[in-house]
Amino acid sequence: MKNYPLKENSSTGCSNESNVSFDQSSPDNPRNGSEVSPIVTAAKGGGLSLIGATAGALLAIILQVLISRYYGPKYYGIFVTCLIVCNVLQNISALGLHKAGMRFLSIGHEMSSYKMILDVFKTVSYIPFLFGVIIAITLYAMSSFISVTCFHNPEMVAMLKLFSIALPFFALFQVTAELSRGFKTALQVLGHNYLSAGYAFLFAVIVCSFSMLMTVRNQVRNFMGPSKFHQLTARYSISTMNWKPILAYSLPLTPFGLLFICGSSMDILMLNILGSSAGVGEYAAAARWIIFFSFIVGSLNNIFGPLIAGKLGVNKMEDVRILNGAATRWMLFMTLPIAVFLMLSRDPMMLIFGEKFLHDGPTVLLILGFGSIFIALSGTGGLLFVLGGHQYAELGMLIFLVLLTILLNLLLIPTYGIIGAAFSTIISNMIVILSRILLIYRYFKIHPFSSNLVFPLATFLILAIGGLIVQSTLQTSNTLNLLLGAGSSALVLLSIIFTGLNDNDRDLFILFRNKVTNRQVSDVKTSAVT
Repeated sequence: MKNYPLKENSSTGCSNESNVSFDQSSPDNPRNGSEVSPIVTAAKGGGLSLIGATAGALLAIILQVLISRYYGPKYYGIFVTCLIVCNVLQNISALGLHKAGMRFLSIGHEMSSYKMILDVFKTVSYIPFLFGVIIAITLYAMSSFISVTCFHNPEMVAMLKLFSIALPFFALFQVTAELSRGFKTALQVLGHNYLSAGYAFLFAVIVCSFSMLMTVRNQVRNFMGPSKFHQLTARYSISTMNWKPILAYSLPLTPFGLLFICGSSMDILMLNILGSSAGVGEYAAAARWIIFFSFIVGSLNNIFGPLIAGKLGVNKMEDVRILNGAATRWMLFMTLPIAVFLMLSRDPMMLIFGEKFLHDGPTVLLILGFGSIFIALSGTGGLLFVLGGHQYAELGMLIFLVLLTILLNLLLIPTYGIIGAAFSTIISNMIVILSRILLIYRYFKIHPFSSNLVFPLATFLILAIGGLIVQSTLQTSNTLNLLLGAGSSALVLLSIIFTGLNDNDRDLFILFRNKVTNRQVSDVKTSAVT
């Protein structure tokens, strides 16, 4: 019998969540109409997520290119380091509520429980911001200690103090942005002047955080109806009994996000301790291009995560295998053309940041570009552990990643500088990702590999190695390097289209196109991700 894993009612996956301790009051006018297939919802939301993530990555790169070209590697390195510190602390401020809020709001939306939705909205809005204020005050007070004692860079003090002001708004923006998914819908003088980039960042974070907060508020209001919303908000306040389950779920998630950020940023943090700010800036500029791969993985996890959660909830492991394989295939196919372009066009891509970034930056970009393949092969591995009840296995993986990265950085950075940091990053990622794949096979008896991956991967390797040999032999110019990178990227893309995709992948691409153009799709073959 043919398997149809993606046509089930989306509420099935949430059936086990109905025993939460919230007041599950129904609205006056309950929802009607047929439930939308989860793949349709995921296609729409995930597709928009990918578009938004790509646009966000481009804007971030444009801002950082302006900073790097105007102030040089040294102050660009300080800016990136302060941004990482702020990112780590805002993750602590969020207390895992960005994931818990989305989970409980999705349940409240599914059950049309107005009180539950208000509880989640208020909890996720108030607690991270207030906790972020406390951490921001602490960061401001300890900025001198962190800059001088930890990073040996007194020039970082002013920027850290500036970023501390943005921290609570940063936390608020993160949790409300995630909550929205629940509805399914230079010189010494320049050293002082470069703080203007921090002010621009601060203003943007404050505006975006309040904008996202109002967006979620309007989503809640539109779901309830204006009269019901104003009636409940006027007389209803959150109670201890209702916010405790949210925090009980969210607090254990905090180490996951913290360890993930530390693992992905440990190379830059260690370079600050063992190297110079200029080296940090050059390395960070190369790493900015790799941010696209993280956005690809994150956006596709947004697509497949809810689907996998539902199938794990009803123990349909064959469907989980299909979804995991599809997620890995899509991540890899979106990564390969970009990776080969960045590897072969590394010099002109680094020149965008400025001539001072051409010393070791292109080599770092080459190494990190190759390592991005392993990021794509990780697929939904981390999600499978967390959603499948093996969260401590994933916690162990993240701890191992951080410790291994620190060890390799201590061994390689003193001798090889930022190139050593790049090698330590891809080696630690390779070991952890391969270990995760083996553990997933042990626990779930599934793996992400298929014959569809062979020819595109072979094409990528042949073109990448061949292009590097041509560049080394002929000493090609930047223009020829761009053409070589673009041509190789096009050939890899053609190999994916003609040998990597199957009919079911094409069906899902048609689904994405139809959802973006607001055409209603009522039926999708369940073999769409086989």
